[in-house]
Amino acid sequence: MITRVLAALDELVVNALTHGYPPDAPNALVSVTLMPSGERLVIELVDGGAPFDPLPSPAPDTGMGVEDRSIGGRGVHLVRQLVDCAGLPRALTGFVAIVRFSFLASGVAQDIASGHTLQ
Repeated sequence: MITRVLAALDELVVNALTHGYPPDAPNALVSVTLMPSGERLVIELVDGGAPFDPLPSPAPDTGMGVEDRSIGGRGVHLVRQLVDCAGLPRALTGFVAIVRFSFLASGVAQDIASGHTLQ
């Protein structure tokens, strides 16, 4: 479970820093908020970079060899596969992503958010 959360979070943060800001941006910031609730963990990611909505992007053709695929879209596809629910509320500036994970065991979301499973 923790692997899914960390992989999705890593992809979202890397995409925000790589695609949301120019390479020479002096203040590229990404805010991440973990909100555990019983069997769910909601993560909100906010940046001040260029607004972008990746959800309309088509899924990459995973039947093709890696060398034959076009560049781009694999990170969005990965996040879609890892999370139970994703949303992109409209923001006047920057980018906001909200993803949700559901767990079978009660309290797992709280453990992840507090770092107890990161040993």
